[in-house]
Amino acid sequence: MPLSSDNHALALLVEYNGSAFSGSQSQGAGAVMPTVQQTLMQAFDALGLADVVYSSHFASRTDAGVHALGQVMQVRCNVAAILQRVPDLCLALNAKLPESIAIRAVEPIQSENFNCQHSAKQRWYRYQWFLSKYRSVFTPFNAVREHRSLDVAAMQEAVGSLVGSHCFQTFQSPSVYKTSAQCAVTVATISQPTPSTVLFDVIANRFVYKMVRNLAAALWQIGLNPTQHPPDSLSHWLQAGNRACSPQSAPAKGLTLMSIAYRNADVHEISRPLFWADSLTQLLNRTLMKEFSHDENIFCQV
Repeated sequence: MPLSSDNHALALLVEYNGSAFSGSQSQGAGAVMPTVQQTLMQAFDALGLADVVYSSHFASRTDAGVHALGQVMQVRCNVAAILQRVPDLCLALNAKLPESIAIRAVEPIQSENFNCQHSAKQRWYRYQWFLSKYRSVFTPFNAVREHRSLDVAAMQEAVGSLVGSHCFQTFQSPSVYKTSAQCAVTVATISQPTPSTVLFDVIANRFVYKMVRNLAAALWQIGLNPTQHPPDSLSHWLQAGNRACSPQSAPAKGLTLMSIAYRNADVHEISRPLFWADSLTQLLNRTLMKEFSHDENIFCQV
């Protein structure tokens, strides 16, 4: 959809390798490394748009070292002025951004009530392990290498206990943000698409601080030693409501924000994308789907 002078905000579909960033959100002068938001705003400045870009925020906050394939950023701006100065904003931004960040789509926000964070219905995160006895230069940047064998069947048996609405206090790391630990998990799977790749995928309406990395660590321990930590350990840890009961967080580099959905899952519409709500979400989903096979995109299998 072309940009219109009637629009006052843009949605950007963003992917990034978070290895060199202090997380997604700007953190002020105290940040050791740049953030994704800071780098994106610098790209707007480099295009001479600083005076017509007012504010921005992401649909989901990611920590230092965490990656994203389908992050959504909302930018409040003067769209008409941007259109006049930079007709192809997506191409222009990518020319100014480092290789670690790419804009995959730009779409005007039609509704004044839309908020990329608060309007989101579900978020999809993936944690990835690369199984290799020896270090390899071809280890994916968004995977953690594990030189020991994993009992994938035990991990698959354990992960099913996460589906449903639960209090995830056991898997909530301390944070300055005091929020409820109640989350509704729609999908939680362990898969092994190749002999060297193990994936933990989880889709929920919300996540508490470091929840996915803490869950990944728990599943990891079950996979490494199912005798000491049988599959039902995950359910027991979940019910305990005590952070001390579960292993420490898994490394950030294995975690990727895969996608944001602005429509709830409907199990009766397997072939329809979950973003199918309006022109904005249709475009975001189409762009995302171009690079996912049907088998790989869990949002099409719910």
